[in-house]
Amino acid sequence: MKTYYPVRIPGFLLIILLIIPASLFLSCNKMDVSYFADRPQLTGQDLGSKVFSSVSGFVTNENDDPVAGAKVALGNITTTTDMYGYFEANDAQVSANAAVVTVSKKGYFNGTKTYLAAANNDAFFRIKLIPKTIAGSIDATIGGSVKLNNGMRISFPANGIIHASGGAAYNGTVNVAAFWINPVADDLNKILPGDQRGITKNGEMKGLVTYGMAAVELTDAGGELLQIAPGKNATITMPVPTEILFRAPASIPLWYFDEAIGLWKEQGIAQKVGNTYIGDVSHFSIWNYDDSESFVDLDFTAVNASGAPMKNALVKISYLNDPNNARFTYTDAHGHSAGIVPGNADLRIEIMGDEACGTSVYNQTFSTAANNISLGTITVNASSGTATVSGTLTDCSNNPVNNGSIIMQKNGQYYRFPVNKNGAYHFSTLLCNTTATVNLIAFNNSGAVYNAPAPYTLTAGTNTNVDLQACGFSSNQFINYTINGISYNYSYPAASFAPVTPNAYFTFAVRNEINNEEAGFRFSAANFGAFASEPLSYFTASQLGDPVSMVSPILVNITEDGTNDQVVAGNFSGVFRGSAPGNRLYTISCSFRIRCQL
Repeated sequence: MKTYYPVRIPGFLLIILLIIPASLFLSCNKMDVSYFADRPQLTGQDLGSKVFSSVSGFVTNENDDPVAGAKVALGNITTTTDMYGYFEANDAQVSANAAVVTVSKKGYFNGTKTYLAAANNDAFFRIKLIPKTIAGSIDATIGGSVKLNNGMRISFPANGIIHASGGAAYNGTVNVAAFWINPVADDLNKILPGDQRGITKNGEMKGLVTYGMAAVELTDAGGELLQIAPGKNATITMPVPTEILFRAPASIPLWYFDEAIGLWKEQGIAQKVGNTYIGDVSHFSIWNYDDSESFVDLDFTAVNASGAPMKNALVKISYLNDPNNARFTYTDAHGHSAGIVPGNADLRIEIMGDEACGTSVYNQTFSTAANNISLGTITVNASSGTATVSGTLTDCSNNPVNNGSIIMQKNGQYYRFPVNKNGAYHFSTLLCNTTATVNLIAFNNSGAVYNAPAPYTLTAGTNTNVDLQACGFSSNQFINYTINGISYNYSYPAASFAPVTPNAYFTFAVRNEINNEEAGFRFSAANFGAFASEPLSYFTASQLGDPVSMVSPILVNITEDGTNDQVVAGNFSGVFRGSAPGNRLYTISCSFRIRCQL
């Protein structure tokens, strides 16, 4: 499948796709150019013009599970994902022509998305992080190759590795973390870095058509970053999927991803050999094997039969004569969407839901020339496949929650809907069929209290009085400690806690992605469940100057034993001694409350 991905993926929580006959129609006003009027006049690769923009979205891992505590950066704003992987970054100053949102999490390659920003239009993304897994290692002195099971290979020259910081030659073992990004993967729109715009070696901005990408990172045994030495090259052999091999050119430009500006940059060329591309690279980030095309901006607004905006709907735009040559985007909270499409092409636009369905609720053909195009307002008459849901959200005392949200889990994905000051909520969602079973979770931001996931069967049409109570569980998790009188506090989800499954011990670890601080400790679980004091095995923290050991045995006082929502809580204090020759003494006290997998 030829993939042509959008510049802009505006603001939204993804909705759901309905399998419905093609009797739907639209109204379309191609003279509406309000979106382009609101944007600064930009030419070429102007990255200096600034606007204020807001972004929201969900972050998942390679198993499609929510990623909590991930750092999210947009312009001058930094935030973290919550327990559902959700994030918001509001009113950040960004480049109008290439706004960049970056998600970082230890153990994963950065997830980066780029979009066109305009006043009064938000952006929304579903970002899937790819694991930074060590695929193999080589000796820097003699060089060698690392090959993945999917056929991707990275070959290194002898004496070709340096320390990334400082540039000194490196002669030890090189650990190679690598991931092949499949250009025909169903979830490519979530993984793909940037927005498939690139700057050619001649300085032109082009739309890119990917034939595969390689994420590679080199580290030494201690995790320090390494790079290829000046004057040396590594060789990447990339598999080309059968689906696109027939149109893969004999040679293709290489592009590396510049995270600072959110765009690809052309550097080098690869040759097709059988069902692979082979090319040399002079450094490592993420490399892309891409052909290039001209593009134009497209925008439209989608509404339902009642005139209400189709919020957060998945949109597919494909070549009319080749439906598999497609790009995807989303509508924002106002039903608006804008991005790039191929110029001088006959295309089809389809309003869909999420990846679970596979059939559109609306489709229409249109053509592009050399100028930007607006489709105006699209009316989707799919009311028979839309479920509207409304109700109230109350707390444990049955009072309205005026600072909360409704979390919906549907077809393996999360969605988030706000409540008003009276605790009322109302949202619409498209259904793959006439009914859908979902989980609804009521969340009270005040006190971080929520209910257990409640299954509901939604039906096409009106679903009223779906009243929910945020009561029963608290997401309040923390590790707080003092070292020689100085306090350090980690709370969830601003800091992420490693999953804990007790066996002979409880081992807790926490990390704050924003400042890269970490802490951890372990204690016995031998008598757990009886509120007994348990012996501490060790304690470690980023703020300690060196490894420490206990001067005398320390007991952990257990205050919650896991019977309440699998929460383990307690505290301990004592004196620790640093390593020789300093033998510095540290007085440390710690309190914690962590949810475990009991």
